[in-house]
Amino acid sequence: MFLIKNLSQFNNKPQRFKDHIFQRLFKVSEISKFTPKQITSYEDSSKQYRDLQNSFETARDEAMADGRAKVLKKGLQQGIEQGIGNEKLDVVKQMKIDGVNPSKISKYTRLSTLEIEKL
Repeated sequence: MFLIKNLSQFNNKPQRFKDHIFQRLFKVSEISKFTPKQITSYEDSSKQYRDLQNSFETARDEAMADGRAKVLKKGLQQGIEQGIGNEKLDVVKQMKIDGVNPSKISKYTRLSTLEIEKL
């Protein structure tokens, strides 16, 4: 309470009032001494700062969301392709076991006969 009542009399901040909360209090006390023109300028500056900060945060959030969506879509597509590829390989192996001619397997799977022979 003493600090609040005598705030205007402090030229230098006492050492025991160096904490963050006291720093904010001293800043408020400095602002309370502003002239109307200085207050208007300070408010305009604060508004511009907040607007820029919000714009940056919004842009960052949108970019992160867009990035996540692209990565998810790409990962899903790769997973599907890998799943289809694995299924195709299983079918080719089973066809080979059943004695199907490699040229016939190639016709239906669109794999080269060299790829089929490697399996």
